[in-house]
Amino acid sequence: SHMHPRILDEDYLAQADVIHLTGITPVLGDSCRETVLAAMDLAGKHKKLISFDPNIRRKLWKDRDFVPMLRDMMFRAHIVLLGADEAEALLGVSEAGRIMDLLFEKGQARYVAVKDGAKGAVVGDRGGLTAIPPFPCASIDPVGAGDAFNAAFLCGILEGRDVADCGRMGAVAGALATETYGDRRSARRSRARCASASAGTIRKRKRTPQSPRSARSQHEREKALARHHLSHDGRGHRDGKALPGEGPARAAHPRPA
Repeated sequence: SHMHPRILDEDYLAQADVIHLTGITPVLGDSCRETVLAAMDLAGKHKKLISFDPNIRRKLWKDRDFVPMLRDMMFRAHIVLLGADEAEALLGVSEAGRIMDLLFEKGQARYVAVKDGAKGAVVGDRGGLTAIPPFPCASIDPVGAGDAFNAAFLCGILEGRDVADCGRMGAVAGALATETYGDRRSARRSRARCASASAGTIRKRKRTPQSPRSARSQHEREKALARHHLSHDGRGHRDGKALPGEGPARAAHPRPA
């Protein structure tokens, strides 16, 4: 909540191809709003794609109305990733085709994904839209599903895939994220299966829900993994050395200088 535009590293942001922002940050305070707007300005200056997920959290709004602000930010984005309920709140419509019409006509959107939980998603660009069915999974915790969808969708964009493939990758990642507690696990497995999904080679299989005992064991593993992450400085380093396999992200949230 103490973010300020001066923390933005322009040189770092200039290296990215996509700058992803959410509607959570700007509602935390005036300086946070200014930071998000400054990041958007830098993206425009360096001709980078802006990705935006409204990520509406009414509890953070308290007694204020942030709809106009989030709508304006959404119209500035080139990639819009939102829920059907969020579209209803920000645009007054919930039908995917109408949502995309408004975003393409009134905003700068090039790619749009309308996420609808267990019903799947609809993705589109100015050439048309595609319905993406939900990917089969044994869900135990929905936390992180939307973020996982976003990450895989943006991965597809960065790899030059068409919007339908991006949507299928997002659906796989979002579904797999619900099979673990929290939002830290399954990244490597999700990437492999997303690639298979976009190539049309993935084999869907029926999953058996975890027993309470195995779910508890997995929860303990999740906590251990979280402790492992906390022992690092959050950027893939430990004791001043890079961890194996870590490298700079091309699509990332703005980080402090």
